[in-house]
Amino acid sequence: MNYDNLIKKLSAGTWEEKIKSAGALLVADKKVDEKLLMALTDENDDIRYWALKILGEKYPQKYNFYAESMLEDTAWFVRCQAVSILMDSDYEKYIKKIKKMLKTETEEEALDFIKEKIKS
Repeated sequence: MNYDNLIKKLSAGTWEEKIKSAGALLVADKKVDEKLLMALTDENDDIRYWALKILGEKYPQKYNFYAESMLEDTAWFVRCQAVSILMDSDYEKYIKKIKKMLKTETEEEALDFIKEKIKS
């Protein structure tokens, strides 16, 4: 399987094509994990988002270190995904960083999403 092509498809095509590629990467063997980790630094926002989402779903809590660093990402939806991953784990130790991000957040949709996650 060509993992590089699947990762590239995360940034192009229709929503359905992105979901199909993400699904294939989610069930792929561990060989893809290193490529997904490298994709966290890709210049494309969609690729960073999907790489983080896939790693978070494959290995809950294992990649919290990466999710924590993604709280500083330039794209609000990548930051939201990082919050989602951290909130699904022992988020108490991350709450200060999440609150800091909330204070600097400018996207209303992201604020609403994060506030809902914190309430629940």
